[in-house]
Amino acid sequence: MPLRGGKVDFDLTALLTKSSQLLKDKLDVSGIEQEVFDFILERLRNYFTEQGIEPDTFEAVRSVSPTHLLDFADRIQAVQHFRSLSEADSLAAGNKRIRNILKKAPKEDIAIDTTLFSEAAEKELFKQSSQLQSSVSPKFLARQYSEALTELATLRPVIDSFFDDVMVMHEDENIRNNRIALLATVNDLFSSVADISLLQS
Repeated sequence: MPLRGGKVDFDLTALLTKSSQLLKDKLDVSGIEQEVFDFILERLRNYFTEQGIEPDTFEAVRSVSPTHLLDFADRIQAVQHFRSLSEADSLAAGNKRIRNILKKAPKEDIAIDTTLFSEAAEKELFKQSSQLQSSVSPKFLARQYSEALTELATLRPVIDSFFDDVMVMHEDENIRNNRIALLATVNDLFSSVADISLLQS
């Protein structure tokens, strides 16, 4: 990928939008931006496949829709490194469980109320995820995705404990929604890099 080797960094969607605007008086450009974007991503998939990247690694990154090709490549590298960690399989399974819960949950944003926590496991998950959010956010901005995922991997024990000890779908709606909101914050942390729930063991 010459763009990666040459460190040419740009926003692909912005480039396609600008190009379609320049051509709109000469051609029918309706829907063309998405078509070209999808075409380029398929070429990108082929490139990474030739480099030995697993299809599910590509899909995990593609699912969060990065639009800078260099950024896409950095995320691919980070997910590949993440897969080598001992925590990877458990975290992928945990994130898949979180995603399935969130799909069935109300779509509105709900603020976490720490006074509703009653189980040690949910308190610990909130504590550790909050601490990690502060430490990994600068890494996301700096595209230090491997370092960020390595830090997030330390959540494995508390995520496992949460699902072992906490009933998410509690009969009390406030408690239930509060636990779902907690899981949503964990999901957001990992999704800042990729959707690791798509990784196969």
